[in-house]
Amino acid sequence: MARTLANIQKRHYRVLHRTPEAYSEPADAAAFATFLATFTELGYCRDKTIKATLESSEQEPLDDGKKKHMGWNGHLEGILIQSEVGDYTAYETIENIEQDILFYSEVTGMCIFFPEAILVFNESISSGDVETIPFAYDAEDLATKAAFRSRFEEPLV
Repeated sequence: MARTLANIQKRHYRVLHRTPEAYSEPADAAAFATFLATFTELGYCRDKTIKATLESSEQEPLDDGKKKHMGWNGHLEGILIQSEVGDYTAYETIENIEQDILFYSEVTGMCIFFPEAILVFNESISSGDVETIPFAYDAEDLATKAAFRSRFEEPLV
């Protein structure tokens, strides 16, 4: 695949959740529509606030002096922009409960799926500013990066 500047676009992600289910990447547009219909909308993230990191959690020294990475720690954070009182109640019902979380950019078709994430929601209210709800999720000692997140593009056909 050739690199192109057309891929450099802002992504404004919708944030969705569902009770954890078996996951496989949708193969076509119909499967994606079915997949998306299993989620409930949480809201939109403020621009430039989603941060997802994966770092090595443990290294094992090998006999030849190299180190093998044995696991991963994942961290996710972001800020939801909200305007309705009912949103706060909705967050409280899923806080500290495993949920599949999906970030979906309708503009670029980029999807980031976090299986069985346990989110914590904070509150940030400043007069004269948009109300926001910061959230975070941490996972430790994961066997693979895919255990933390999966990235794919919305299939168009």
